[in-house]
Amino acid sequence: MRKAKIAQNGRDWEARERAKDEEAFITFVRTKQAAVRAKYPEKYLAIKAKSLKTVLEDKRHYCDICDVALASPSALTSHLGTQAHKDAVAIANGAAKPQPSRSALCQRESNARILAGKRFFCVICNVNNPFQRDHNRHLGTKGHAKKLRLAAEAAAH
Repeated sequence: MRKAKIAQNGRDWEARERAKDEEAFITFVRTKQAAVRAKYPEKYLAIKAKSLKTVLEDKRHYCDICDVALASPSALTSHLGTQAHKDAVAIANGAAKPQPSRSALCQRESNARILAGKRFFCVICNVNNPFQRDHNRHLGTKGHAKKLRLAAEAAAH
């Protein structure tokens, strides 16, 4: 009961602050979120992953035609504008499956060659780069460094 009361008080406070000055409130929330991310990065990532998993399992942002669950309303909106979704709608309405364009076929062939070679592949991040310079750039990113550190810590335990 006490936790419910505290949660309700927090929601009431947020509503009052948002009503006073929405822009200031959003700035405040983003600043707090950034502080939490910086102080507890592993906890933040775990909570974010759990939240995303819940959203996907509940199919909150779901496209029935393509049978795909998305993480956010904006991702669903983006999906609805894709050519793949439009093609799926056309097929669902009885149209013949559209033939891919010549450029799309060339792109697929190029991607297939790259993936077949996997010349510049990062096993830790599961990232394939077509060129050495791209691979070197990837190796210098914060994301790669973080995954490398987490992998080293996991191996040490």
